[in-house]
Amino acid sequence: MKDSGIEWIGEIPEDWEVSKGKYLYIRNDGGIWGVDCDENKGYIVLRSTEQLADGTLQIANPAVRGLSKKEFANTKLIEGDIIITKSSGSMAHIGKASYVTDLIESMNCSFSNFMQRIRFKGPYPKYYWYVINSIIVREQFNYLSTTTTGLNNISAEMLREIIIPSPPLYIQKAIANYLDEKVAKIDHIIEKTKESIEEYKKYKQSLITETVTKGLNPNVEMKDSGIEWIGEIPEHWKITKSKFLYDIVLGKMLCTKQIDNSYTLENYLCAQNIKWEGISTKEIKQMWFSPREKKQYLLKYGDVVVVEGGDIGVSSVYKGEAKPCCIQNAVHKVSSKGNSLNKLFYYWMTVVVSSGYLDTICNKATIRHYTKEKLENTPILFIPVREQCEIVSYLDKKCSKINNLITQKEQLLTELESYKKSLIYEYVTGKKQVV
Repeated sequence: MKDSGIEWIGEIPEDWEVSKGKYLYIRNDGGIWGVDCDENKGYIVLRSTEQLADGTLQIANPAVRGLSKKEFANTKLIEGDIIITKSSGSMAHIGKASYVTDLIESMNCSFSNFMQRIRFKGPYPKYYWYVINSIIVREQFNYLSTTTTGLNNISAEMLREIIIPSPPLYIQKAIANYLDEKVAKIDHIIEKTKESIEEYKKYKQSLITETVTKGLNPNVEMKDSGIEWIGEIPEHWKITKSKFLYDIVLGKMLCTKQIDNSYTLENYLCAQNIKWEGISTKEIKQMWFSPREKKQYLLKYGDVVVVEGGDIGVSSVYKGEAKPCCIQNAVHKVSSKGNSLNKLFYYWMTVVVSSGYLDTICNKATIRHYTKEKLENTPILFIPVREQCEIVSYLDKKCSKINNLITQKEQLLTELESYKKSLIYEYVTGKKQVV
C-alpha cells in the first residue's frame, strides 16, 4: 500500500494511481430541456426525479421534449454514461449519480439541464460509477462547493477537479463485477426490509381502524353508522362531530415584532414539527405572544396537535416538548371537553386520514387546508368512557409492540446502508481486494 495523498481516499495499493477527473473523461457536459412538443414527436429527457436513491433510473412518467437533431445527437445517452444531479435545493440530492444501461440507451434518451453527464475513457465505466457514488466523491463535492460558490450546485469544473482512484483495467473489471453481485444482494435485503416495514404499518393502521370503529367486544350487536368510510359500529355508540366532544383552537399568525412590553418570545410548533410518531424538536421556532395569546395558544400535556395546512390531518400527542410551547396557525390544538380521551382522538385521526375523507372535503387543486370549521365538523364516534379507556389501553400496548418491530427494521436498514457504503469504499480504494 501507499499513501494516495488524499484524505478521503487514504492508502491505496502500490500499483494504483489517483487522477483528477478531467484526465479520465471523454465527456463532461450539461443537458438540455428543449421545448414543448407533441409527445409522439419528441425525445425522452431524463430528470433527477427519475433517479432512485440506489443510482438506478426508473422511467414511469417521462418528460418528452422537442429537440433538434443536433441537440439530441449532442445529448444522447449511451450505455456506460453517468448522469449526475448538479442542482437542487438540498445537498442530499446533489451528486446523486445514475448509470446508463443498454435499456436506457435503446430508449433514445437525453438528459435535462439540471444534470451533468460524464463519460469515462476505458472499457469499465461501472467501476467509476461506484466511485462517483461513494463517500470519496461525496466528501469532495461537499468540500468543493464550500470553497467555490457555496451553493448547492455541482459544476463541470468541480467534476474536472475531483480526485478518483484508478486501478489497472483488470482490477476495475473485477471490482465492478464483484460489487454488482454483492450490492445486488444487499439491495434485495433492503427492499424486502422496506416491504416488511410497510406491512407492519398497514397492519397497525388496520388494527387501529378496526378497534376504534368496532370496539373490543366481538359479540356486540352492530348497526350501520350511515357513513361509508366508518361502516358498522356497535349499537350503543353514536355518531357526532368533533366540536361536541373537543375544544379546537387554531394557532396564532406569525408575529415577528414585539408589539409592546407585555409581549414575550415563546416557543411554538408549526406543521413540520408534527409527526405521527411524535413531535419533532429538531427545529423549534419562536415568535412574540401577548399574555392573552399565551394563555389561548399554550399547549398542555396530553393535548393533540393536528396539521391544518400542508400534510393535513397528521397528528401528535403533546408530551411537554419544548415546554412552555404554543402553536402557529398551521396547527390546531385539540383538548377534551371532559367526556372523551385526547389519545382516542389521536387514534381517530389516523382513521380519518387513512380513509380518504380529507380528500373529499379539502380542495386538492391548491394547497390544502384542514380548517377549524372542517375539523370541528369531522364525524367522530361518541363512545362510553369505560370503553374509551379500554380501547386506548389496548391500542397503546399493541401499537407499542408494532412500533418496536418497525424501529428494529429501520435500524437494520440503517446498518445495511452503512455496510453497503463501507463495502464500496473499501473495494474502490483497494483496502480490500477481490480474490
